Amino acid sequence: MWDMGWGGGFGMAFVFIFMVVFWGGIAALIIWVVNKLTKSGNTTSRSNSLDIAKERYAKGEINKEEFEQIKKDLLKLLFKTIKPYKNAPSLVWCYIAIHLR
Repeated sequence: MWDMGWGGGFGMAFVFIFMVVFWGGIAALIIWVVNKLTKSGNTTSRSNSLDIAKERYAKGEINKEEFEQIKKDLLKLLFKTIKPYKNAPSLVWCYIAIHLR
């Protein structure tokens, strides 16, 4: 008599799961768009620059002092780029952990 075609509890569980997936997808899309819009276009060139420096150091084209100087210069550039952001220290430590090992 009170069954409205939802299939009992299963229908309500399906609606709940669908809503969680839907809003989770919307949140993930917003986060992705914000990351794409705020990411500097030079980020890839800095990582490519560091990769090139690592390769040159591994091949013996530059010595350790030159390699360390390149890393310092790239880090200074990174500080200038993300200094205005509120969470700059965490971004810098993430960058160091990933790229300057």
